[in-house]
Amino acid sequence: MNPDQLLSSIADAVAMPYFFRQAAVILCLLLYGYVIVSMLCARWDLLQKILLAYPAGLGLFAVSSYLVTVTGIPYNGVSAVC
Repeated sequence: MNPDQLLSSIADAVAMPYFFRQAAVILCLLLYGYVIVSMLCARWDLLQKILLAYPAGLGLFAVSSYLVTVTGIPYNGVSAVC
């Protein structure tokens, strides 16, 4: 096995568990944003809601993370979700 193949196999083994976590976080942000957009803009089409769901989820997560940091609440997995 040459060094390129060795590095590639190591990178694949290390990155695979994080891929599933990343996909789960993306889906959670999409759902979070979709719920918020649906509550704020009930008359919009489904396509408009879906297109704005992920950016809204990212924005709300960023604002809530900032507020958690500013207020001094310890930032961990539970406070990041709530």
